[in-house]
Amino acid sequence: MEAKLKHSVNQLSLTKFFPLILVFSLIAYSIISTSIQAFEFPIRTSFWDAKISIANIALSILFIAYSLSTRTPQLIMAFFWVFQFIFFGMCGLFSQIDPFPYYLIQTSSQKFLTLASIITLIAQVSIILGQLIANSRAVYLSDLESDLSINNFFQITKRIYFVLKLYLIACPFIIYQLGGPRFLFRRVRFRNFEQNLTISVNSILETLLYVPPIICLIFLIFISFSASVSKFSLTIIFIWIIFLSNPLANPRQLTLFLIMPLITIYLRNHFKLSLIFFIALPFVLTYSAGFVNRYTGNFQTPNLTILSRNGDFDAFPQLANGLQLISQGEFPIFRQIIASVLFFVPRTIFPNKPSDTGVELAKLLGLKFQNLSAPWILEVYVNARTIGTVTIGIAIGIYLTSMDLRSKFNLKSFVVSSITSGFLFIVLRGSLLQATGRVAFSYALIYVILRRT
Repeated sequence: MEAKLKHSVNQLSLTKFFPLILVFSLIAYSIISTSIQAFEFPIRTSFWDAKISIANIALSILFIAYSLSTRTPQLIMAFFWVFQFIFFGMCGLFSQIDPFPYYLIQTSSQKFLTLASIITLIAQVSIILGQLIANSRAVYLSDLESDLSINNFFQITKRIYFVLKLYLIACPFIIYQLGGPRFLFRRVRFRNFEQNLTISVNSILETLLYVPPIICLIFLIFISFSASVSKFSLTIIFIWIIFLSNPLANPRQLTLFLIMPLITIYLRNHFKLSLIFFIALPFVLTYSAGFVNRYTGNFQTPNLTILSRNGDFDAFPQLANGLQLISQGEFPIFRQIIASVLFFVPRTIFPNKPSDTGVELAKLLGLKFQNLSAPWILEVYVNARTIGTVTIGIAIGIYLTSMDLRSKFNLKSFVVSSITSGFLFIVLRGSLLQATGRVAFSYALIYVILRRT
């Protein structure tokens, strides 16, 4: 009989769980009450009619608290649930009760807004099931620690520095093609500095600019825990990534892609700071949209964003619009996923390749502005309907939770979970086609660096 008791990585602390439920419930109440006070007229439907959206808010709060209360905090799952809390819970509620919502909400009827909240509930319950399955199968800390010894840090470090050398050689050319110094030092999001590049070429160049340094830095940080790594190299790469993140001009998903992995790595060993971060995150998301004027680059006093009146929070109305179009016979099963799987095939070879789902929605709705999101629930539903939503939801819950639980003890899991925290926002908000290239290149680069000698 073992003298030493094994401590499960998924052990739940009730002394953290219940206070966190209370804190996030108060956050929800604060955002709801402040937003309603800003409405010019009474709400257009009762809270009872929006009860499913309220249930979605409650579930997301419950599992934000759960994710942060296990012995090994599940930070990626906590980020996922904060996304659900804001973009599907709160946005779902405001889309139904706001008397004068954003135009994308007005294109859909209350029937499909309600249906969107039901599909969201099904998706969230599926994620919960996957998260609980992964936790029930969680291994023990003492079983994971031995994984550290199988990694050849010397060979991996050589590959990292080889990648960095290639990056230094290619970087001036990439930056020149994207617009040179004007691109690097821009303060305005909506200005085109590229030199007549197609969207696909621009996307490839940005992927080559942003992915290699953050991947290499994550590897070096992990290796520095057990071996000697040049602090000068770490510092230079870190400064370059912070510079590239450029929150004044970049879309939020790009800034998060570059800085969220570093935040996640730091928070893994600082539980109190992780609580502060996740408690502050809903306010950051709801206030940050007004911090910088995206057309002038000037700072301005941030105000609470009414989520149902801001295009940055179009995930829920896009789900409702997608469901309405599906009911009219649009979006055959598995059609949209073809574009994501064959993202690397140019349209000159495959002219009938579907556009990303957000663009397809905009075209079908007859909208001039077509840079619309297509959130993960919509992407799953247009391709595989309810069965696919349940299946993929369970798979996502298992995958993200498993990465969380293993991230501190295994190099591959550490790197994959860290970079996943970076692109999770763009994958969840969509469209999937926009994220596929960056995600695929990130995983491919990780594989190259980790390959066996």
